[in-house]
Amino acid sequence: MLNDYEFRSIWIPKDWDEVSDLAYYTKIHGGPDENTHEHILNNVERCTDELGEVLNNAIAYLRRKLNCPRLVPLMAMPLAEKIQFLADIVEQIPMRRDVRTRIVGDLVYCLWVEGQREKLSGWLTAPNAVFWLKPFSELADCLCTARMLLEETMKCEHKDYIVIKPSCQHYN
Repeated sequence: MLNDYEFRSIWIPKDWDEVSDLAYYTKIHGGPDENTHEHILNNVERCTDELGEVLNNAIAYLRRKLNCPRLVPLMAMPLAEKIQFLADIVEQIPMRRDVRTRIVGDLVYCLWVEGQREKLSGWLTAPNAVFWLKPFSELADCLCTARMLLEETMKCEHKDYIVIKPSCQHYN
């Protein structure tokens, strides 16, 4: 079992319109303003960056457990590669089955969220693309959920786990 993750595809209802979109945004985020689209995009970027940081920290922590040198530039890797890299490390480290299952479940959810992010990015490059607030608001929420789940798992299951804020020049 992969915990109770919600793998509900992010989409737009059939009769969705600008009024519905603004009503959804207002319900979730408060009243719209002239920077509504920018606000949603900033949320997606911030949540993507935060998920990347948690993946970097988890990789660095588990890599140290294996006494293995840093051989890849984590800061330059796309999310999907980081997720796969962490999954590969998890398979090499001795740990209780329930802990491994929890981490793998988190990584499956992270990979699903990354797939949703790629899908929505593709929508924006389509001819006559319309930028809807609802799917990007949901995406930001899913990205933050993925980050929180993985970070909680690492903190709860590894008592010596510490969060490291990486710098652009050097990351242990």
